[in-house]
Amino acid sequence: MTRHRSGTRRARYAVRNWPAYDQALIRRGELTIWISPSALDAWRGGGGRLYSDAAIEAALTVRAVFRLALRQTEGLVGSIFRMLGVSLPVPDHTTLSLRGRRLETDHRADAGDGVDLIIDSTGLRLWRQGSAPGRTGWRKLHVAIDPNTGTILAETLTDGDVHDAQAVPGLLSRIDGRIDRVYGDGAYDGAPTYRLLADRCQALPIPQGVFRPRAPSIAVADEVDPLSQRGRHLRFIAQHGRRAWERDTDYGRRNLVEATFSRLKRVLGNRLRGRSLPAQQSEASIVTRALNRMTELGMPVTERVA
Repeated sequence: MTRHRSGTRRARYAVRNWPAYDQALIRRGELTIWISPSALDAWRGGGGRLYSDAAIEAALTVRAVFRLALRQTEGLVGSIFRMLGVSLPVPDHTTLSLRGRRLETDHRADAGDGVDLIIDSTGLRLWRQGSAPGRTGWRKLHVAIDPNTGTILAETLTDGDVHDAQAVPGLLSRIDGRIDRVYGDGAYDGAPTYRLLADRCQALPIPQGVFRPRAPSIAVADEVDPLSQRGRHLRFIAQHGRRAWERDTDYGRRNLVEATFSRLKRVLGNRLRGRSLPAQQSEASIVTRALNRMTELGMPVTERVA
């Protein structure tokens, strides 16, 4: 039994659906998963364009999944078409680069009758960290995930200096349907985020915000409106302690987003290859959709054993 530095025991888990999960891992390498018949049917573009957005997105998805350069992507897609006997044109690497900057990837998600959300952000490094004035070496990927499935319902990529709370309007605007609870860390704790949830156009009740309050906010809990969501959280912590609040709100679910970030970076990498922000935003959208496709193929079902 391993232990943390603090002396506490580290929990051990076992995968209970290994045969099914094993097949899901194998299917991730199938090329037909990433260039599906539906993509081939919609390969040619209209309005004078040789390639549709679906064709460009399919080719760039292959690039993201197999971590290829644009020229290697062109070669792989061409070889797939030759083996399949498909007489479709293959976008060259220049076309992939140019169209990738303008690719429409603003997909919407449907929450249906109700879904919980976890919102958070992580840093992604740039493929080449240049020294040009004003250029940063990383971007910030903001996501909203469904904790029950691990699916990324919305994402947005910003400069590294954008505050987490500033990305919340864009994330929520891409999700239709009813939102029940929204979990987040202390970066989202504040009146603007709670007001945004209160103003969301949906059937009552309004979404409940579960954002970990910072210590200075708890110290002035009596000064916050006790009828507001934030005021109730602050007063509960001031009276019963933070651990009791975490148990009462099931705040531990927020940690599931860290598992999503870990999967994203281990499977698809932690760098962006695009050189401009629009290209990087398209790349981030394609990467998150690819991760969702892997999630649909199968996820491990774990059980704590010690």
